[in-house]
Amino acid sequence: MAERRPRLSPIVAALPASTPFVGPEALERQLGTPFRARVGANESAFGVSPAARKAASDALDQLSWYGDPENHDLRHAIAERHSVSPECVVVGGGIDDLLALCARAFVGDGVAVMTAGSYATFIYHVVGHGGRLETAPYSDYHTDPAALAR
Repeated sequence: MAERRPRLSPIVAALPASTPFVGPEALERQLGTPFRARVGANESAFGVSPAARKAASDALDQLSWYGDPENHDLRHAIAERHSVSPECVVVGGGIDDLLALCARAFVGDGVAVMTAGSYATFIYHVVGHGGRLETAPYSDYHTDPAALAR
């Protein structure tokens, strides 16, 4: 029997099978050896902070509950900390989630600009939501705001 695949939109069908981020485990498999130190992907060689460990432990009894979809308390705490209105704070499930929201909200089928070599997953989200990406080169090893504005 022939395999039936879901019918995808042309934009989604043209995307690569995965985002451009290659996890350290995949790199270790490709290299055939483990890293002696993992210093990428926002990992900490110092382990979990005691404050984060306590907060996670204290929340275990509520693990089976749905979270507040408005992230009310978190948004208000962040807003207060940064002296902005809570309406100016967006909470997401990580940088990729937030980049996807930005691509949908601000780019759509338009054009986004980034410095060549910036966070590669941004390309995936812009293209995945129907946008087009243009890149500007670095100037003297720095981001060139004038080149981005052209």
